[in-house]
Amino acid sequence: MWITKSINPYAFMGMHQRYYINTGDNVMGISFDISSTNAVICAFGVFYFIYKNSLPMMIVCMSTLALTYSNLISILVLLILAFIFVYKTTRNQKSMIVVALLLYVISLVKISPQNEKYINEVTKSTLRENRIEKQGHAAVQATTANPGGRFITRDEQRRRFAQNYLDSLSRIKAEQEKPSALDKKIKSLPLTDDGRLYIPAPNTHFAEFYNTGEMTPDRQQLIDCIAAHRAQLSLCRLEPFNPALPGKITGAIQTFNYLTSHSLQSIVGLAPGNFSSKIAFRAVGAGIRGNYPPKYIYINPAFMHNHLDLYLSFFSKDAGFRSVRNNPYSTYDQMLSEYGILGLLALLIFYIGFFARHYKKLSYGLPILIMVTGIFFLDYWFEQLSVLVIFELMLLLNIKETTTPHLKTKTTVQEELAYA
Repeated sequence: MWITKSINPYAFMGMHQRYYINTGDNVMGISFDISSTNAVICAFGVFYFIYKNSLPMMIVCMSTLALTYSNLISILVLLILAFIFVYKTTRNQKSMIVVALLLYVISLVKISPQNEKYINEVTKSTLRENRIEKQGHAAVQATTANPGGRFITRDEQRRRFAQNYLDSLSRIKAEQEKPSALDKKIKSLPLTDDGRLYIPAPNTHFAEFYNTGEMTPDRQQLIDCIAAHRAQLSLCRLEPFNPALPGKITGAIQTFNYLTSHSLQSIVGLAPGNFSSKIAFRAVGAGIRGNYPPKYIYINPAFMHNHLDLYLSFFSKDAGFRSVRNNPYSTYDQMLSEYGILGLLALLIFYIGFFARHYKKLSYGLPILIMVTGIFFLDYWFEQLSVLVIFELMLLLNIKETTTPHLKTKTTVQEELAYA
């Protein structure tokens, strides 16, 4: 706000959109880590204060979570809130959940509508509800229906098919000819001798408005790393680069393919720092996840041909590719690839399972536990002294609260004097 001189930097399009939709990345919180770390800690606070019936503190945590605009984490939080709304909450707590949902909706609609438009575009491209072939398929299904249960002759079936087909074409044509908001706006302008003059608003996604071409120091380090190891990076050599899947899914496929072809590593893993971890990326010496002493730079060949190649192929490109959904970071991937099946089972049985066996007694600990099992798909959380430390503290506290009886031992006057 101070730099942009704007009350709402989420709507500020100046400075080549240095902030705008990316403003949430600067909301790092007291951990001074990435904004997603702050979002997870705030999510813990939302669940904790809902079960503690503290509305003001819940609003603080939910507002901060919403302002980070970490979409994957926000979606996970909303799903968990919907779950606890119908499970193990009082009427007052349900009201607080509704308030939390309203805060998130208000943040999308009023503070950063660009994020709301982004989510809508992703949803529409996924569902593709308005495809013509889908409507045509629905029309064909309608022709085979026999509402009265009576016998329909072949000629009547053909007539109904033709009628439904023509009706569907007419409906599609009417929708296409329906005037858009822009057409209505143009027609409302005054008519002059030269016609109606209209200057459309600029497309803020063009390069002159968005800083896609700026060569930042961290991106230059990635390009230098590619140049130094180009012969071993097959994905980075692809031109043009048009990935069919998000990088996170491709990274999971890489791990599966490698371990299925190396039976010993699939059981015990490749050892820490050799395939999928924060230290593996840092040891490359390209400034990924922190700096590293140049004389100790190390890259395992398996890591080079898989996750490093995948990461560099995405994050050395323009801003459109540098997204959370395109990095291969995952705690589950880390345990499976560097510690093998034994390591992954140890995580599930002795870590998550240790807390999960108390699920019947947990209150705020249950949604926090579900949250952690979900965020394990998003980053290497065991290599950060922030999220899991708070998670373990809160879960152990909740277990202590629900399993230890609150008893007060009576003492005599003489004993109290002796204690004094």
